[in-house]
Amino acid sequence: MKLFVASLFSLCIGCAYQAANREPQVRIVVDVSVSQAALPAWLAYAGTRSRWMTQTYQEQNAGAGPYQYTFAEEAAARSACARVWLELREFHKAKPDVYLDQLIEVFKSGYIPEYTWVYLRDPRWVQPASLRLPEFEAWRRTNLRDHKTETRARAEFE
Repeated sequence: MKLFVASLFSLCIGCAYQAANREPQVRIVVDVSVSQAALPAWLAYAGTRSRWMTQTYQEQNAGAGPYQYTFAEEAAARSACARVWLELREFHKAKPDVYLDQLIEVFKSGYIPEYTWVYLRDPRWVQPASLRLPEFEAWRRTNLRDHKTETRARAEFE
């Protein structure tokens, strides 16, 4: 929970800084079906995306022009979601959530980049050379049978 609180605090500071400097504003929208237990994980996902939209994209792509949704952003957001859910499940005994519990397994196995590419790929993304797709394919056949992706929060420009 400390990680979540620290992340949320830094996100709030970032939002206050943006408001003072008239940067583009981002709104976080969470699906009404998200349980109270799962809310911190989905806020971590959307908060990470928000930070990418307003800061990280420009830091990593100086001179690239306006923000664009990237593979690295989605992978970072899924990792943040998994880390927070892992902490909630292990230390706070949150009730099971089928999707988030499967995402934890992907995270612990080190396959978030491959998962992001296979399940969430945007047609504008360029495939990273470092992906271990054959290994992930073998792993997912056993560990992600009948898996359905979920995105229950989003960050969007206002």
